[in-house]
Amino acid sequence: MLEVRNPLVWLTLATCLGASPACLADSWTCHQGELTRNVTVFYPDEPARLPCEVFYSKPTENVMPRAMWNSQHEAGYCERKAAAFVDKLRSLGWQCSTDPQTPAE
Repeated sequence: MLEVRNPLVWLTLATCLGASPACLADSWTCHQGELTRNVTVFYPDEPARLPCEVFYSKPTENVMPRAMWNSQHEAGYCERKAAAFVDKLRSLGWQCSTDPQTPAE
């Protein structure tokens, strides 16, 4: 997994993960006990769906979000990778739900 190194991307992603209406993202929140995992498909050029990046975070453990996958040209790639990862978490006993999509302002 790649760390988020660009401060602008980090700031925008942090805003998005905070459920701000300033971005458009597909996201899931997963819980197991008191632990939380977030999986977010981020679209930096919203409303365009490309490019895209999939971020994974562990907010209850103060772990910085990490970019897991990205695509510049393949539509649906990030969405498929994120959904497969969420399915993997579920198979490991995590309870995951889709977060409502936040429209751009």
